[in-house]
Order: sequence, then structure tokens, then C-alpha cells
Amino acid sequence: TIVAAASDQIVGTANSGGDWQILSKPLPRSFAFAAADDGTAYARVTNGGVKTSPDAISWTDRPGFVSQSLKYFGSENILYAVNVTGTFIRSTDQGATNTLVGTVPGALEGIRGYPSSLTCSSDGVKVAFVAGGLGVYFSEDAGVTWRLFVSDDDATWAHVSMSGDGSLVLIAAEGAPAKVMLSSDGGFTWVLQTGLPDFEWADTSISKDGSTIVLTSLDDPSGVWRKTLAV
Repeated sequence: TIVAAASDQIVGTANSGGDWQILSKPLPRSFAFAAADDGTAYARVTNGGVKTSPDAISWTDRPGFVSQSLKYFGSENILYAVNVTGTFIRSTDQGATNTLVGTVPGALEGIRGYPSSLTCSSDGVKVAFVAGGLGVYFSEDAGVTWRLFVSDDDATWAHVSMSGDGSLVLIAAEGAPAKVMLSSDGGFTWVLQTGLPDFEWADTSISKDGSTIVLTSLDDPSGVWRKTLAV
């Protein structure tokens, strides 16, 4: 089963996207959405704050849980979150309580530093998130310390995804230049992905084994671009 946030509703499919059904509607627009691998925990960010759900149908407000980007990982459905002040937090109970893990260096506040995408390895040790025009932040100790990647052409990165072991990282920019880059060493060196159209990319994804990358774009009528990698 795949669950996704779409405008003012949450939708799901049980046949790899062949057919979709509405799980909950109407809802405030979701600015960020996270789903656990086992389908028993979901979280989203709206104008009203963070909300969580065990089934993507009924939602619970999590007052005090301030976040712009969210990511579930592990068999215990641990939730990572980062907000515009650079605070990186961890929750083991779907946001009911949370623990401060670390603070990202540098001021993230403002449009250039808005955290728009968060990802991590399957064990939660390697973490990355996009900070808009500032670049992409990386951590190799579960969010305690951070380093910043900045491309030399001032691209505005909007999306980041990571393979299960954290070795492969995919980032996509929005606006001009609308490009995609892939790292095979956890974000230290990068290779520009060629042969792709100059689209406004809506999201990115890498399979856990690192064999496939997927890109979605609002500019593309077919919606999804897929590329197989040598692993």
C-alpha cells in the first residue's frame, strides 16, 4: 500500500498506483508528509501544526511539536523533524513527546533557509535535509553534528532522498537551473544526472537497495520519471 498527500486530501493505492482512493478529506493543505514503512504511522505538517495518524484516516493534533519537515524510520516508527530555527528533534511516540537531538549551525530562518525535505538511512544514523537556497545539510551521527553542501551555481535545492544504507543521495533543484545530482559517497562528491528535461521537480525517491531513482514533476504529463542504477 502507498499513501500520499494530495492537495486537501490523503489518498492511498494498493496496486502500485493503478487505482487510488481517498482516505481522508477535506483537510488543510499538507506542506510535509511522512509515512512509516509498515503503514502504521503517518505525520503531516499543515498551517495548524503537526498532525499524526495510525491509519491516514483519523488525525491527532500534536501541539508543541513544531516542524517543517518530517521523516519516519526503523521498525519502531521513530520520527525525525527539523524546523526553521535549526532545531532537530526525535520522537518515539508519534509526536506526543519529543527530544532535542541537536541544532543545525547557521540561521535557517527566511525563505533561503526553509527546510523543505528531510531524509535518513534505514537505521536513522545518516540524515540529510534541504535548506532551500542555503544548500543541503548532512549528519552522520543521527543529527548531533552537521555539515553543509553548497553547489557552485547557487541552485535552490528543494528535494533530497537517500538509499537504505545512506551511501546514495539524490537531490533536485527547483527553478533555474532545475537540475538533479546524485552522490555515491553520502553527499561528499556529486555527479550531475544528464538526459533529464528541464522540469520543475516535485519530489525525488531512491529505493532502499539503491537500484532505482524516481522523480516526479508537475510539468510532465506522465508525472513520473524512473532510472535504474548499477548496484
